[in-house]
Amino acid sequence: KAKNPLSFDEKVGFMKKMFPKTNVHSSHTVKNVLDAAKHLQAKGVTHGTLVAGSDRVDEFHNLLSKYNKNPSDADYDPKKHFHIPHLTVISAGHRDPDAEGVEGMSASKMRAHAASGNFNEFKKGVPNKEHAQAMYDTLRNRMGIKEDLDEQSGGLLNTTGTRTDQEIRTMKTDRLHDKIDKKLNLS
Repeated sequence: KAKNPLSFDEKVGFMKKMFPKTNVHSSHTVKNVLDAAKHLQAKGVTHGTLVAGSDRVDEFHNLLSKYNKNPSDADYDPKKHFHIPHLTVISAGHRDPDAEGVEGMSASKMRAHAASGNFNEFKKGVPNKEHAQAMYDTLRNRMGIKEDLDEQSGGLLNTTGTRTDQEIRTMKTDRLHDKIDKKLNLS
């Protein structure tokens, strides 16, 4: 679950919140792009466009071309093929994985920001900031990340929003230094 910590229903729920004007259709039987194509064909769709990351356009184009067959073709198998006559794959635009900010954002970076407790950076990659905290908290929970207790106040660090990430890092660093000093009998 490390790569996909959120459940199907959680992903759909966040998509609906992030893009409230978009018709987000969900079906537990649609597990991948080929299932989606078959599902759309069953609904009578004849024109479709898949928008993919620039690094995956060729991969999706080749995959869909392999399984998009006319039912009159001799090797057409309705269990593995679909037929959408006008199906294209286009790029969502070039993304530089080394770029800072939104331009370089990826799901891997978002998970890394959540794992490290860096809400401010995580929030930059969320299209609808109103739901960023809920997504961040849910993601951290599904990743099995437990919050550290603040020894001074007994409260939770980071999820309450009462301390900045920098304050939390400083407190953790100070506690680590105290532990090291004790081990080395410097205190």
